[in-house]
Amino acid sequence: MEIYIYIYIYIYIYILKEKSRAFKVFKFFKSLVEKESGYLIKCLRLDRGGEYTSAEFNEFCRSNGIKRQLIVAYTPKKMVFQKERI
Repeated sequence: MEIYIYIYIYIYIYILKEKSRAFKVFKFFKSLVEKESGYLIKCLRLDRGGEYTSAEFNEFCRSNGIKRQLIVAYTPKKMVFQKERI
């Protein structure tokens, strides 16, 4: 028996004129990604830039079951996906 696993990486870029639009764009992005992939967003890594730290965004993540991981800003190595130890 042969098992094939395909991994697709998509990159979405949204250019914002103001950080205040980040929450609205994230809601659009979330619905788009979840419809296209059939998977739910489970975790979001943030660099504490301020655009995703509002109370409204926190409540949205809590109600949709999205875990938020805050990392130190300007450390791209921490943004790389890591295998979780079981």
